[in-house]
Amino acid sequence: VEVAKNPALRAELAPLSDGELAARLAALRPQLHNRTDLDDRARLLRAIEIALGEAAAAADLAPVPELRPLIFGLRWERPVLRRRILTRLKERLAAGLIEEVRRLHETGLSWERLDYFGLEYRYIARFVRGELNRNDLTQQLASAICDFAKRQETWFRRMERQGTVIHWLDAAGDPAAELLRQIAPLQPKAAP
Repeated sequence: VEVAKNPALRAELAPLSDGELAARLAALRPQLHNRTDLDDRARLLRAIEIALGEAAAAADLAPVPELRPLIFGLRWERPVLRRRILTRLKERLAAGLIEEVRRLHETGLSWERLDYFGLEYRYIARFVRGELNRNDLTQQLASAICDFAKRQETWFRRMERQGTVIHWLDAAGDPAAELLRQIAPLQPKAAP
């Protein structure tokens, strides 16, 4: 929200001490994230101005409706999932992923930065630096991706334990058709 300067508010706040202004800001924003607003009177006045302007703008907004999302997930049998992961990895390698990592590094991306791009980039960077041979690259990376997939499954199980309903679709079947079948009763009926 853009908050314009408010001369009337500034005139009202002018006689207050810095301590009183800080207390007023703390009442408006208990989770103050920018402590520097407390160190300078001009910043303190502006922070109060912004907090009041944002509160006024929020009061004008329509209430947010309750959201009840439907969450769907695809489920593969673990051996099938492992096979799919390995197949996808081999396809990505054959499609030039190693050359892409080399090119990224040659254009100035550091090895450390490549680590942040994900598992594939991290392991391929190790291969390009000569820390892994091609066979170890494929085996270790496939294993790391499978471990990541298991952690994702754990994450979803925890969501379910915490009360989130996940509608699991059999990925080996026709998941799109199954999803449409499940949401059909929820669609509004067309007027005759």
